[in-house]
Amino acid sequence: MFTEIYIILDYLLQFIHSTRQGTENSGIPFILNSNPCFLDPSICFQVPSAPRNLRLNQLRRATPPGASDPKADYAILELAWDPPERTHGDIRGYQVSHRLIGPIDVLYNHPSRLDTDLNSRVTAKPVIRNVTQTAYTSGLSDGIKFGRTYQFEVAAYNGVDLGLPAQLNISTPEDVPGSYLLHVRVKGLSATAIEVSWTPPSRQKWNEEIMSYQVRYFQPSAPNETEVITTTQEPRLQIENLKERTFYTVLVRALTRNGAGPWSAASTIRTTAELPEPPSQINGLRINPRQIKVTWNTMPVGPLAKPQIPITGFRIFYSTNENTQDLNTWQVLDVGPVTMATLDLLDPQKDYVIRIKSRGADRRYGRLSEAIHVGTYNPNELTGINKETINMPGSGPEDLSCTWVQTLETAKPGEASLKIAWKRPRQLEGLYQFEIQLLGSKTYTDERNHPHRILYEPRSVEVTVSMLEQSPTTSVNTNGYMAPAAENSHYELVIDDLEANTVYDVQIRPIYTKHAQSTVNEISTLTGRTSCRTQMLPPITVPRPIPVQVKPDTGQVVIRTFRVSESLGRIRRYYLVLYKVAPTESPKITPKSKEFNWPQKVNNVLNFSLIIF
Repeated sequence: MFTEIYIILDYLLQFIHSTRQGTENSGIPFILNSNPCFLDPSICFQVPSAPRNLRLNQLRRATPPGASDPKADYAILELAWDPPERTHGDIRGYQVSHRLIGPIDVLYNHPSRLDTDLNSRVTAKPVIRNVTQTAYTSGLSDGIKFGRTYQFEVAAYNGVDLGLPAQLNISTPEDVPGSYLLHVRVKGLSATAIEVSWTPPSRQKWNEEIMSYQVRYFQPSAPNETEVITTTQEPRLQIENLKERTFYTVLVRALTRNGAGPWSAASTIRTTAELPEPPSQINGLRINPRQIKVTWNTMPVGPLAKPQIPITGFRIFYSTNENTQDLNTWQVLDVGPVTMATLDLLDPQKDYVIRIKSRGADRRYGRLSEAIHVGTYNPNELTGINKETINMPGSGPEDLSCTWVQTLETAKPGEASLKIAWKRPRQLEGLYQFEIQLLGSKTYTDERNHPHRILYEPRSVEVTVSMLEQSPTTSVNTNGYMAPAAENSHYELVIDDLEANTVYDVQIRPIYTKHAQSTVNEISTLTGRTSCRTQMLPPITVPRPIPVQVKPDTGQVVIRTFRVSESLGRIRRYYLVLYKVAPTESPKITPKSKEFNWPQKVNNVLNFSLIIF
């Protein structure tokens, strides 16, 4: 009642004011019954009708500031609508709200649920008021995730109250793969064909099923003219009808119903008609009952005048028989471009036959080498230190193994570590220490492509049984540090301060005592022997490339690069990484605080035309 009186008085005041203005100015009389409240009093107390044509204009992906995990990405929704058909006065703004309504398994595990009644779907309902335009874009604070269904409501409000809402259910798509495809492999099939294979990204990185894959390949020298993109449902693809002796760059990405993931890092291969010859000077030595040390020369068999094919690794075949017609029955060990490998877990009572293939730059293997034969273990055939033995069965170390391990954080550049493990001797009476000796050798090519071979002075480590018994297994290095053991029946020894990319022959000899008139006499025993290589490390320094010539007419830049010494490890390929420098930055200095996404930078190299020599 009071509201009606207030409205009538308000219109009377407007009538008086309008009459005066009209008398003085326009002379147009005010008609009292033109007041809409008098024509239909109910409209003075009504709210707006629902907005019309509520719609989703765009959905896109965004990453929170400072986040690197693809799981942290969120969805941005751009909504739009038309004003209500009936406003019942001036529209002062809009209110936008949303709530999660699916899927079911997510809904009823959502932490914002207010009850546990499965027949109810009440969830928290974020509200955004004072939206003055007929559009709204969600943000990080809205928490819109992928693989969810949300109900959005938009309502207009006037001077009376909030109007009727328009509703729109939006299902955000399952996330597209956010990680690089893992382990993309490219190998040659023939002089004009290659095979590309890959492992899908981790299931933890995306929610939706991958529908297919795209493979993109081109010649780096002419990417725009030679680019081909093909689609496949299988995680592999054979590419044929390529040019011989030509470099090709290959990238792969996954496709879902909602889009494509990022391209993988680039892989480059050169088609070739030639296959590499097997290595030369292959030798095998039974260094202990269950291990054979195999060495070879990387210089292939064949005439020196024949062009040499780059070798990227070797495949070692070994068996207790000589049936070369069925290599599937042989055991296989693949190694990189090294000159030594150990065959482990062998039958101590059997002889072995060994043959080797070389692997070319296109990952194809050449023909088999001639076979070599290695007999059973005979300690008298071993040359070197500690050959003197006594008739003490089982007194020598057994089950020897040797592997490289990560170096200490305090290690100097170029230093590496080894871990040696062996079984406790069966003869423990009188055992008081072990003597470990290492003889290292390294073969590598320097920055001038000159071969080198280095023999290092023998290293010696002595560790007492009391130190070993302090823990089930002990680790020591040449400086005497210790580490926990894995099991009671074995010892472990970590030796650091060694040279990286070096083959070490390791000999372990238990030392026993013989008490006679309060004196201790050492008794020499059988020596255990094994071999392994220390970890390859990246080069300490890489010479800066030098620009030689710029060709403005073709957009090419001629750059001279320099070979790096391979003393710390064989270098498979060089990457030339390019990035834009702001005018204020010095082109000669790369800020230490600047972090690069190296796979992306390597990928970006493909967008530049370069000539390197």
